[in-house]
Amino acid sequence: MMLSTLTKKQATASHFSKAAERYQSHAHVQKQAADILLKSLGARYKVALDLGCGPFVNSFELKKRCDYLVSMDLSESMLQQGVTPSICADMDTLPFQGDCFDLIFSNFAMQWSSDLAALLTHFYRVLKPGGRAHFSIVADGTLQEIKHAFSVLDNEPHINSFVTQNDIANAVAHTPFKLISSSFCHHKIFYDSPKLALNSIKEIGANHKVNSSEQPSGLMGKRKYRALLANYPKEQGQFPVSYQVAYIVIEK
Repeated sequence: MMLSTLTKKQATASHFSKAAERYQSHAHVQKQAADILLKSLGARYKVALDLGCGPFVNSFELKKRCDYLVSMDLSESMLQQGVTPSICADMDTLPFQGDCFDLIFSNFAMQWSSDLAALLTHFYRVLKPGGRAHFSIVADGTLQEIKHAFSVLDNEPHINSFVTQNDIANAVAHTPFKLISSSFCHHKIFYDSPKLALNSIKEIGANHKVNSSEQPSGLMGKRKYRALLANYPKEQGQFPVSYQVAYIVIEK
């Protein structure tokens, strides 16, 4: 059955909602990325937006740097703590008036956008003149070990496809934004077993395949699952999960 964009968004929100309570204890790479992104910020902002805030993981640090912080996420469950004023909405239809933010901060969220170039156009609309967007986005080359493990089963794509460095550069170039900085970092987290490595994306709610137009086919048999585990790449006795992350700062 073909899935509409709305249905895909609802499924993504559902997966993240299920992971809301355990997200913070498993979001290791996300924490590393947030630390890098926070260090790129200036001293003080008047009004800021934390886009794709999750369970307010960066809210306390951001509140130290701005007079007023709005948090936004696609998942209502992620917003249950109510640490800051928040709104549950889709980033692809930013529900804000123009020229209202001095800062947009977005960590590990924009890969869920269905159109990065259009999203950046929305950024330009809602930022004040001189306002900046500091964001990290998962890029091509992410989850390669999981992709390799699944290759023993069939030739089907079992992980989401991610934007390339060229995709990101082109999306920025097609906006009036001034590019302040752009860098890429390869993060790698190690687990004691292939099962833990595979489960790591489920624990943060990122196991929904937004690139697929079909309904999930169901559970895997035991024989296939054992083959999957056996085919997982191993490094120095442990099992890695890699993330390629872009760090971008742009100014209106």
